[in-house]
Amino acid sequence: MTKPRFTINDFLRLRSQSCQQRFPDSWVNYVVADLFALPEQWHSGFNFVFKCRNIQALPVNVRSGAISSGAALVAPSGTLLLITRVREKEAQPLGLLGRYQN
Repeated sequence: MTKPRFTINDFLRLRSQSCQQRFPDSWVNYVVADLFALPEQWHSGFNFVFKCRNIQALPVNVRSGAISSGAALVAPSGTLLLITRVREKEAQPLGLLGRYQN
């Protein structure tokens, strides 16, 4: 049986390395990459792209670009699943604790 191929992108090298160590026989290819400078070969290269609750953690002025960057990864007949939070009022994230200023 051919193993399905999964690529997990993270911007934190330590987190990716930790996952590789915990799951050495995984079908997942753990990669560290900059969301705003993804490898050209990734564009339109994935059948399924999943982004979960990471857009709202970014500064307001880069959120639209982050969504566009993720969407650009989806193959022509692929699927993008984006799960995020919506606020009535835009807020800038403050630190890693998830607190927001209004």
